[in-house]
Amino acid sequence: MGTRGTVTIKEDNVVLVRLYNQMDSYPSGLGSELADFIMSGTFVNGLGSRAGIQFNGAGCFAAALISKCKVGPGGIYISPAKSKDLQEYNYTFNIKWDYKNNALGKFDIEVTDYEGKVIFTAKLGKTCAWSKAPSSGFSHIPWVEFKEWCKRGRE
Repeated sequence: MGTRGTVTIKEDNVVLVRLYNQMDSYPSGLGSELADFIMSGTFVNGLGSRAGIQFNGAGCFAAALISKCKVGPGGIYISPAKSKDLQEYNYTFNIKWDYKNNALGKFDIEVTDYEGKVIFTAKLGKTCAWSKAPSSGFSHIPWVEFKEWCKRGRE
């Protein structure tokens, strides 16, 4: 039996997509892969000449994640957005773009267990410009904390 999990991508608290992952969903497996994927790109508002992977909003991030994870039949599935089924690990990413400041305004990460108990949470502490350009404007970068938590495993 595999360690099952879900990945939910929300845009400003509205579910865009929910994925069911068949196996290796523990933090050092799927969690670490998710953290690496988030850290591999830059959140933007409009595509430009920037080099590298760009996530043009939450919908683009969700589509890119599916493209990365789905390499053949089985493994990962799109599941009903309203499904309340909890698996061993449930990863939720809630993203919102701050159009007034042209910056990432919200990036919340929450991981729950099969009972719905929160076992990890991190929130963007302050509106920030680009995900790969930490500066004094960042008071908290949740994907870095998430990656560290995944390395340590469930505590």
